[in-house]
Amino acid sequence: MARTKTRQEVRLRKKLRRYILRGHPWIFDGGIEPDTRLQPGELVKVVDEQGAFALAYADPKSPIRLRVLDMHPNASVDGGWLHYRAKRAASRRQQDPRLADTNALRLIHGEADALPGLVVDSYAGHGIALLDGPGAEALWAPLVEDLRRGLSDAGYPLKSLAMRRVGRERKWIGPPPAEDVRIREGEATMEVDLRRGQKTGLFLDQRENRRLVGQRSAGLRVLNLFSYTGGFSLAAALGGATKTTTVDIAAPAVEAAKRNFVLSGLAPNEHEFVAADVFDFLDKSVSAGRSFDLVICDPPSFASSEKALKKGLKAYRRVNEQALRVVAPGGVFCSASCSSHVTSTHMLDVLADASADAKRDLVVTEERGAASDHPVRPGFPEGRYLSFFLCAVE
Repeated sequence: MARTKTRQEVRLRKKLRRYILRGHPWIFDGGIEPDTRLQPGELVKVVDEQGAFALAYADPKSPIRLRVLDMHPNASVDGGWLHYRAKRAASRRQQDPRLADTNALRLIHGEADALPGLVVDSYAGHGIALLDGPGAEALWAPLVEDLRRGLSDAGYPLKSLAMRRVGRERKWIGPPPAEDVRIREGEATMEVDLRRGQKTGLFLDQRENRRLVGQRSAGLRVLNLFSYTGGFSLAAALGGATKTTTVDIAAPAVEAAKRNFVLSGLAPNEHEFVAADVFDFLDKSVSAGRSFDLVICDPPSFASSEKALKKGLKAYRRVNEQALRVVAPGGVFCSASCSSHVTSTHMLDVLADASADAKRDLVVTEERGAASDHPVRPGFPEGRYLSFFLCAVE
């Protein structure tokens, strides 16, 4: 249903028009007049000295106070509007040949698909929608059927769609999803825990990087650090690795990795699965003189905020240094960071420091980001959060 009541005008305190017109959808609390009273999900006109020029929705308790929806301040944000944008976003995926060999993908990527605060992933037709805050919940949750209709009309009908609020506490809006769903990614079959899994269940953004690792793994001994449920290990083993070693501190994740090997037609007893702290594992491996031909280091975000950046970069340097020490001469090292606060430049500095401290010659041969169903708007650099480097090591 359209929001037809008179819309409040929110005046900008800073010269932000150009940034917004270039595609940056966030307006922070310091960017608007301080006495502005807003309700979660309220639609407001964004105004500066030149007049109203955009439509946004409010999230009054978030530092991101407004999220821009449309460059037309009088646009009708209703079921038809959402249907069109959802269909447009999903249609891009339908036309992408890189997504033809999987049934687990991101159909809507929030701000990049002009649907700020809304993410929708599909796992074998079971949808998980993430709503980033009370404002997003108030705006998008009432329009869920229009969202489903738009996705279906683009060729992605959903058997179910569970919605939850982003945050440490899992707040399901309506019925929770099925617990476990099996998905395919290339030759791999994986079981995904939709209720308790990381992100929406799986790290879909690393899909193309897993494919790259698989292409480089034939005949190699592969170490996968911070493995979660073994996606990189599966890709390596299916790509012909002689042995994979899968390491994660969470024992249930390591057990899930074993099950995924079985589901994918691989023999777990021909590979190694270790439930251990990665730093401890690396220390012991260095002491024992162990080495691997290809090492993947994909840690959780060590810098979840700008305030945590300095400490986070120190942690990235430490783990990359230790990981480099177990790469065999002439081997391959893959390093990743999943924080928007850690730029590619930051990671190059991390790798330079780590290689110097480990006394290993390192050359970056390929740099990548997130998979193609996680697009980026050029005017919104915060959307480019994943860095992945493939390096040659001597």
